[in-house]
Amino acid sequence: MKMKRLIFLVSMFSCFSHGSTELVGSEINMHGKIVKRPCEINSGKPIEINFNIVNAGKVDGKNYGKPFLLLYDCHGVVMDKMLKYIGNVTSFDKTAVESNIPGFGIALQLNDDGVNQPFNVNSAIRIPASRSFSQLTATPVKGDDKILKAGDFSAAATLEMGYP
Repeated sequence: MKMKRLIFLVSMFSCFSHGSTELVGSEINMHGKIVKRPCEINSGKPIEINFNIVNAGKVDGKNYGKPFLLLYDCHGVVMDKMLKYIGNVTSFDKTAVESNIPGFGIALQLNDDGVNQPFNVNSAIRIPASRSFSQLTATPVKGDDKILKAGDFSAAATLEMGYP
């Protein structure tokens, strides 16, 4: 009985394999362009923002704002770019990265044609292909009803340029 099944299965497979052996194919052509580091931000140098002395009682998300230019060279790139803001977000302001002082952070806004718009940490904003710089503002912020501890502060974030 087992021998008959095996012969039957072998016969079935050979029928299917002899049925239509003509294969139809299509050629796939792939092309692109490899570029070396398509965009360079701030000539490869870190951006340093010094707030000097900040009065804890005057930190309100408006005072002490420091505007700065973010320069980028995207030689040969003719498409829109995505600017991503990466860091450890504070619990009280989604546009601010944490600092070494509890309840205190630094927020970023992007100045788009004269209008400051919030720039949320760990999000990206589309930058038109024609632009070679962005104006941003870094501003100290604090949590509601937070009494800030005096001392030196620091905060860090990464700005990354990519493509949609």
